[in-house]
Amino acid sequence: MDKERIDEALELLWLLNEEDLHELERFKLSSEDDDIESLIDILKNEGLIAIHGDKIQFTDQGASKAKSLIRRLRLAERLFSDVFEMRGDSVITDACKMEHTLSVETSKKLAKFIEFVESCAEGDRPTWLKGFDYYFKTGKRPKCKARQLKKRNTQKEI
Repeated sequence: MDKERIDEALELLWLLNEEDLHELERFKLSSEDDDIESLIDILKNEGLIAIHGDKIQFTDQGASKAKSLIRRLRLAERLFSDVFEMRGDSVITDACKMEHTLSVETSKKLAKFIEFVESCAEGDRPTWLKGFDYYFKTGKRPKCKARQLKKRNTQKEI
């Protein structure tokens, strides 16, 4: 349970830092944790944050861990919204669940997959991904030109 609490706190602190908000009180008020004081103690004891006066900041270790969490979160969000074209609350909810479980290796492959999809020369959405969209909506495989050509060539050889 502490791992997820820690992850959520690091994610929150990262997002606040992106908005240039470093006040400890802002962090406490923004957190949904039921026992924020004990969580802050855990973060300090784990060497993930430091408190200086009324400011909260990452240690190097905390920043590294938070950066990795945010990367996994954003990769999952992009997979759902950009590749699967999902919308709504489920994108954020499911991406948040995935961020806690994706390994470094899987994250790297996911990033490359998204990069691959975006770099397809076919335009806005590759044909094979449109085929998946069709299959998802109808439960039927779309007609595949390559499969049809292969079938014709096989029949000619016989």
